[in-house]
Amino acid sequence: MPACSKKPSNYSPAEPHKPSTAAPWPTKSDQLKGLRRFKKLGADVTHSYLVYNGERKELSDATTALNFREIHEIL
Repeated sequence: MPACSKKPSNYSPAEPHKPSTAAPWPTKSDQLKGLRRFKKLGADVTHSYLVYNGERKELSDATTALNFREIHEIL
């Protein structure tokens, strides 16, 4: 019997796979919290950017949410 056909010792065909309920990425609140924490570490930070796959938005605390396709504007 080939090694790849062995099933793990805890395998149970009666129990279907249950997907995780946790989000695979940080929430917007988590991301903004991280940006605020980073600003506290560096006194020279005057503006921060959150790069994501959405539309540009001006957020609080001198933070801009920027679409990843527009990143060339800040580099």
